[in-house]
Amino acid sequence: MRKIKDWIFATLAFPLAMDVAILFWSFYALNRESVFPDAVDSFFPSWLNHVLHTNVAVFIIIEMLVLYRKYPSRKESLIGLAIFMFSYLSWMFVTRYFAGKFAYPIIDMLDVYGKIGFFVFTMCYPFLMFFLGEYLNSKIWNDRRLERAMKAAN
Repeated sequence: MRKIKDWIFATLAFPLAMDVAILFWSFYALNRESVFPDAVDSFFPSWLNHVLHTNVAVFIIIEMLVLYRKYPSRKESLIGLAIFMFSYLSWMFVTRYFAGKFAYPIIDMLDVYGKIGFFVFTMCYPFLMFFLGEYLNSKIWNDRRLERAMKAAN
């Protein structure tokens, strides 16, 4: 069970939580209307926006700080993340096909080259976040801290 939890954390939870928080707030800062129009404020409170787009990153970082995760092999993780991202990209196009517009308003605002750039970036960015998570985990849980944690657990 521990191996599965570590795989999910390393492969999906950390990269996607950071992806959601960083990209949403970056787009929000650049052009709020493209990701969270003013009209939404009347029925979608700001605290809920933070639950969805801020807390995911805050709590995943807290989890990394307090719980040791043995990162799986890069090959396993990167294949899993690639499958997830391909599935997510497919869902975005299926949604576009049936609804006539993309789930994220910013995509409809882009020209064809902007859309290509957006999708390439969307596919690649979580992989950068995986490597960031792997690096942070190795720095936070260095041998000395891991040894102290093991002694405290016994």
